[in-house]
Amino acid sequence: DPFGRAIHALIAAGFALCLATPNSVVEIAAGPLFAVALIRTPRHIGTWRSLLGRGVGLLVLAWFAWAALALLWSGDRGLGLSELGQFRWVLVMLALWPVIETRAMLVRVFAIGAALGVGVQVADLVGRSIPAFDFLAWDRKPGRVSGWWDPVVGGSLLVAVLGLHLPAAITGRGWVRGIGIAGAAWTALGIALTGTRGAWLAAIGLVALALLWAAWIAGRRALVPIMIAAVLAIIVAAAASLTIGSQLGARAEAAQSEISRAIEERDFNSDTGARLLMAWKAGEAFADHPLHGVGTGGYMAWAYEDLERQDIVTRAQIDDGSALGVRYIHPHAHNALLHVAATQGLIGLLLAGSVMGVAMRSSTRHVPGDGLPGERDGVTFALLGLLLVSAFDAVHINAQTGAVLALLLVCRSPHRPAGGPAA
Repeated sequence: DPFGRAIHALIAAGFALCLATPNSVVEIAAGPLFAVALIRTPRHIGTWRSLLGRGVGLLVLAWFAWAALALLWSGDRGLGLSELGQFRWVLVMLALWPVIETRAMLVRVFAIGAALGVGVQVADLVGRSIPAFDFLAWDRKPGRVSGWWDPVVGGSLLVAVLGLHLPAAITGRGWVRGIGIAGAAWTALGIALTGTRGAWLAAIGLVALALLWAAWIAGRRALVPIMIAAVLAIIVAAAASLTIGSQLGARAEAAQSEISRAIEERDFNSDTGARLLMAWKAGEAFADHPLHGVGTGGYMAWAYEDLERQDIVTRAQIDDGSALGVRYIHPHAHNALLHVAATQGLIGLLLAGSVMGVAMRSSTRHVPGDGLPGERDGVTFALLGLLLVSAFDAVHINAQTGAVLALLLVCRSPHRPAGGPAA
């Protein structure tokens, strides 16, 4: 079915391009992808065994089954169903699998879409800075120049995109290195513009790990990658300082002040303080229910009840948010590891960790079609970027980063479709 496969690949590329657009567009773009996969099911249904019957695909199904079972003891099953709904992105893996030979193109198109998103951020900055272009500005808090993205989600997504570019920038050759350098610098500027401090820290850690990797594989030749990274850092720092230097400084100072208030005064009425509070409650939830957690979707309900049970706040204060900043407790703990531990316990933690562990290990095994030398390790570092930023965001629950995670997981499976007429 060469014509059907060509249409399938084209729609898959369109979906990859839309992954870096506003979340509503991502949801809409998934429709045609699912439709073409459903229509072509008789042609490729046999290939799904090679995805779901082993490795990451099998582990994701096991994780989904445990998350579904954990609804039974959840204090908020409605929210639990919403969390469980994020596993719908497994369907993206199924829909892309029959045309996975186009994976290098899919990753490149996703990176192009992200570059366009950073362009929207720059336009946002222009709209805020020049009154005549105020129609370009988006309604975000001061210091959060995130364009069409939510600042936190945009920051997380861009850390993954930075991972796509770093190997090409550091170890690529010729035009591959040029595109990698330009892409890494442009993406780093976008991360800075979001004002998302967790993404800043994750990006710094990702660059450091990329340099260590380059030193490991290149030895003395690692001097060139280190110089490239230094020049990139100088360029990005200069651009950020000239455009939003005062806003970046204000965000950094605010973080220091908020952490001090939370620790010394137990004042959690701030962005950073709220995250500390949510992490604290997630840790206690895991300690109280270490094996199975408090149930999928049950984290927020358990945290409120625990605050009341400890006589830290009353129900009235919880309802109006007048004490300890409890109004800032979100449906998830803003930390993927802690949230999984709190809601699904040690079993869920082992399953989720196995998914990422097997994916990372598999991503180091190259097969034909993984892209050009220098870029073929990009997906590995994109996955690593999501792992690092998951310390500050529940990337598996947010729809957009969940969809990106699905794309990265399926693109780095070490085996290829087999067992169907379209294989």
